[in-house]
Amino acid sequence: MPVNPYNLDMITKICNHLNTACAIITYRHNFHFEYANDLYYQLFKYKRNDGFNYSLPYSNDYQKVKNTITSIIQKKEEFLEIETQSFNKDNDLIWTRSRLSFIYNNQSVYIICLVENITENKKVLKNLEISHQKYLHEGQFKAAIASDALVSYEINIDDDLIIEDIIENTVNMLKLVDLNTNCSYSEFLLRWTKKCVHPDDKNKFYQELHPHRLKKLFEQGITEVYCEYRSLNATQKQGWVSTTIHLLHVGETNKLFGFVYVKDINDKKIHELELLRQSQSDPLTKLYNRTAFGQIVNEYLNKKRESSSALLLIDIDNFKNINDNLGHSFGDTVLCEIAHKLTNIFNNKAIIGRYGGDEFIIFIKDIPSKKYVYHKASIILEELHLYYSSNYQEYTISSSIGITFSPDDGKTLHELFEQTDSALYRAKKLGKSQYFAFNDSYQDITPVTNYISKGWLIDELDEIVYVSSLDTYELLYLNRKGREITGIEAGEYNHIKCYEALQGRTSPCPFCTNAKLNLNEFYIWEFSNQHLNKDYIVKDKLVLWEGTPVRMEIAVDVSDTHNFNLQRVPTEFAIEKTILDCLQALTIPDTLEEAINNVLEIIGNFYQATRAYIVEIDLNTKIGSNTYEWCRENYPHYRDQLQRIDLNEIPYIYEAFEHHNNLIINDCEAIKKEHPREYAHFISREAHSLVTIPYEETGIFAGYIGVDNPSINQNTIALLDSINFSIVNEIKKRRLYEKTQYNLYHDNLSGLLNRNSFTQFLSYENSAVYSQGVILADINGLKEINRDFGHYHGDKIITIISSIMNSYFPSEKIFRLSGDEFIIIVNDLEYKQFIEATKQMEDTLLGSTPNGVSLGYTWSEDNMDINDLIHQAEELMMINKQIYYERADTYKKHYSPKKLENLLKCFKAKQFVVYLQPKFDIDQNKVVSAEALVRLEYPGHGLIMPNKFIPTLEKERMTRYLDFYMFEQICEILERWQKEGKELIPISVNISRLTLLESDFTNSLKRIKNKYNIPNNFITLEITESIGNIDRSIIATISKRIKDLGFNISLDDFGAKYANMSLLSTLNFDELKIDKSMIDTLVNNDKCQTILHHIIEMCKKINVACVAEGVETEKQIELLVCLGCNIIQGFYYSKPIPLQEFEDKYHQ
Repeated sequence: MPVNPYNLDMITKICNHLNTACAIITYRHNFHFEYANDLYYQLFKYKRNDGFNYSLPYSNDYQKVKNTITSIIQKKEEFLEIETQSFNKDNDLIWTRSRLSFIYNNQSVYIICLVENITENKKVLKNLEISHQKYLHEGQFKAAIASDALVSYEINIDDDLIIEDIIENTVNMLKLVDLNTNCSYSEFLLRWTKKCVHPDDKNKFYQELHPHRLKKLFEQGITEVYCEYRSLNATQKQGWVSTTIHLLHVGETNKLFGFVYVKDINDKKIHELELLRQSQSDPLTKLYNRTAFGQIVNEYLNKKRESSSALLLIDIDNFKNINDNLGHSFGDTVLCEIAHKLTNIFNNKAIIGRYGGDEFIIFIKDIPSKKYVYHKASIILEELHLYYSSNYQEYTISSSIGITFSPDDGKTLHELFEQTDSALYRAKKLGKSQYFAFNDSYQDITPVTNYISKGWLIDELDEIVYVSSLDTYELLYLNRKGREITGIEAGEYNHIKCYEALQGRTSPCPFCTNAKLNLNEFYIWEFSNQHLNKDYIVKDKLVLWEGTPVRMEIAVDVSDTHNFNLQRVPTEFAIEKTILDCLQALTIPDTLEEAINNVLEIIGNFYQATRAYIVEIDLNTKIGSNTYEWCRENYPHYRDQLQRIDLNEIPYIYEAFEHHNNLIINDCEAIKKEHPREYAHFISREAHSLVTIPYEETGIFAGYIGVDNPSINQNTIALLDSINFSIVNEIKKRRLYEKTQYNLYHDNLSGLLNRNSFTQFLSYENSAVYSQGVILADINGLKEINRDFGHYHGDKIITIISSIMNSYFPSEKIFRLSGDEFIIIVNDLEYKQFIEATKQMEDTLLGSTPNGVSLGYTWSEDNMDINDLIHQAEELMMINKQIYYERADTYKKHYSPKKLENLLKCFKAKQFVVYLQPKFDIDQNKVVSAEALVRLEYPGHGLIMPNKFIPTLEKERMTRYLDFYMFEQICEILERWQKEGKELIPISVNISRLTLLESDFTNSLKRIKNKYNIPNNFITLEITESIGNIDRSIIATISKRIKDLGFNISLDDFGAKYANMSLLSTLNFDELKIDKSMIDTLVNNDKCQTILHHIIEMCKKINVACVAEGVETEKQIELLVCLGCNIIQGFYYSKPIPLQEFEDKYHQ
């Protein structure tokens, strides 16, 4: 019986006036879709003219819905409510709730469907269910964590509550801050911070664990928060603890909860801090050492800052006197006292270090003004002006300070230090016991205190020396000789005019030379002083006195001589000045070589010699070697020829030194007859005269210092005698320091760089290289060698390996990171040379060691990120390590032989099954190739998909076994097809990135393929686009080797992350597969269509097949055909199917 049109029309009108999606269905033997309002079409994103005509509510569960409605009609029931899953026009999954009303009209039934979209509600409920399940699993996690916790509890972060105590100590913890359970978490945090956290850690503790921060971190995807701090107990005794908060959403309310547990890390933290302190501290003063100081300051300066900072370099004046006269042990005590004073002056508001010897360095952050720094420098000068006495003798030390400011004088520590060192030099020249800032004036004026040092050096000279003001003529200084001849007592010459004291005049001298003086040279003249009744040769010069230019005069009494040599005025003064210059030259340079060479140059110039040198003696063999040498310009060097001198062959020299005698020879010809061997020794280095003095160590003759061919001061041994100890002591100190520094950054056994050096290298890695190679090496079986043959044998192998590495890469950085692990960083070596050297080294290591060495190496001139290169090399090394373990009789703990054994059993039992997914050519209307995909048929588990077992294989680095297994499977399949006379269909197989990078990869392919008589061009190797982060040269080499074997290459997953255009030009590939992620957005994304069009056109131009992967709808196919892509792979044609099904379907 037909439906009543009037009734239908009335229902339709009602349907149109409803504010919800509504459809009308009639039933008479079958369901028939009559009408739907606009909201119904909108719900499923269709339009009326789209042909949307479903006889039942649109559903994935169509049959189930149909059966339910049929049952309702049979029972004559009038109402039904159902929830179903459906896909809209865009293939988006939606949930709907349909309320169905049934109107029975004779043999027909009207079904009015009111449909509601409940997708969002379902998502929320699903998330709540997941959170609830997660929360249930958290119970086991909490119990395990809380087992060794000092205290643990749970917090409701959204409601700011501590809601549960997990162990009894929680109650005691809350009582300590006068709180109970179910209290406010933020209130607890505040009270605990005030009462139980160390003052220096309060701010960090409160901010890092505050509920607002916890919420923000969770929103960023962080689910665990960790904080270390010093906790105070009831007696205010501190101990290191850690608080960890595990964050999660819990329950139907979806509120944020945190599981908190506190652990005792005191012993661990103290050990860590002690190791850090030892590595950063100067062993004597406990201040920062030079390395640590540099790291801390560089880290600060590398961050852009608007505030200014200052660097102070402090040198202790006259410290040598303390060591020489009071002993080095006492000197060490003085250095510790200085360190203590500096620490107190700055009260932890500056970074203070001991730079070396008697030098200290200070960095002050965020200075308020330069005046503040000068004030601090003045305090240092005052505090470090110290007096010490012994045997009624008083010794005084002071300090000289160089100052620079950042950013005015430099923006890096290196720049600042150079300027600070220069400023310190100026402070020294100004007379010590003062500070000098780099940009202060008078930088090039020679200061008077270099000569006078306030009476220290020339008070006892027999010449008159005085200093006077240029403006007032008042005496500023008068030495002992001047005071004796004028009758002025010490300290009484202040405010006396120079012309009054020395000329007996009441006004300035008409012959005053002030106008003739300059800063660079002496003005020398003769004068007959009527007041003193003496004849003088006078030397006048402008010098600096406490920052101001003044007049200095030296007057030499020549009343009793007519043959006075002006060049020898005054000898004592020249010696003292040269000693000062030598001491300064010893302490300023960074390197020992530079320091000693500078001193030898000063000594050589003092004697106007052709050569100055130091010979050191091996106390056991009595063999001497010329270790340091200075030669005048245009004179030859002899140091290399004067090595391993047997002192027994030159007894005249040896005996003189052995008896603590100096050796002065004015003419070597005089000893030619009596001591011919010594004469030959001297003449061989063109020494016709010489002055030498021995030095000792612990009372034993240990070497000598000398000059060859002195032309002046030949008989003056005072300079060498005075500077002798200082030179030797500086050599010992610097060598000890250099040895300490060497040991800090070098491995004691192999002599290679150590992990400290590697860490520093990563921090300061130089990016100015055009290529970089990385080699990681791990000694195979070293642990077993040590166990079976002893560590001596193991150490010997390490030294052999180190020597081999050095022989192949002598100029590169080679690090020994641990017992059996090495890393080599190779800069600026061409790829071919790098590979050849590495292969040769690998072969040599294999032949020189019991088990060889597992290597992993990579090279790049594009990706210069050292960490990426190291990671790639490490992955390859671990693969080779697994290969070694597979072949070895014994296994290391890092190897899992059981896992490999199980994997091989799966291969043998054919549990890894080949599925084929066809690639369909639309133009030819047939399958043109297929991709081999793997499934695991594991007993009791059914069919397991790759995403369930591939990650495990990757983690265990066993993907290579599966890759080669699948490769051999397709070889078997193709050979069987060939023997059965079936058409050969090309098959592609996936190869993982790590397998591809194996050094023996192509040889392994060749060994497998040679077992099967099939054409190589029917096999395609699919390589993912992720290989693009490997250097182009490596990619090009690999692809060439694959192509040389006759295999095809497919670039898989193109566009999955980013399109690597460089890879397209490097890899010699035959097929490009567009990733499913691009196909999914194709239909509604105009930009994606444009991009795909150009990719397809590019493939055509370079004669590369283009395959669209993951195609599932007819609309996608229509667009792909329009864009020019004719090869399709995807569920639209076929999902991956078992081999037999593929053969049945496509070989008919």
